[in-house]
Amino acid sequence: MSESTFHPIVADHRNKEVRTVETVEELDEVLDRWDALARHDEPALVFLDVGDTNNHYYIGLGQDEVPVACGYRHAVGKRPNSDECEEWAFANTWQEVGPDELVPAADAREATRRWARTGERPDNLRWIQDR
Repeated sequence: MSESTFHPIVADHRNKEVRTVETVEELDEVLDRWDALARHDEPALVFLDVGDTNNHYYIGLGQDEVPVACGYRHAVGKRPNSDECEEWAFANTWQEVGPDELVPAADAREATRRWARTGERPDNLRWIQDR
């Protein structure tokens, strides 16, 4: 998927609101609004889908450091791993996220824009295979 063939993205905020976005700018607007809600309520993971099961993506919202996953890899932050995990609201359940999986929110959002434009795993973050 290249920028010239942008595919609509279905964004799902905890099964409470699902939006189809047609542009990166529209995706940014939706994520900005949902980030504000998550900061007021609880940290949440947002699932983004382009209709390709091998190219799913999610981003955390509501904190200054958030998790990001693309396909079957997740971004790696600078904090060391530990047994202490945070719980993030995801769909109708909770997802545990380790401290090593948290990256700066601004970097995560830039990665999301790059993924939305290209459909490729963004190169501004370091990625490892899911555990």
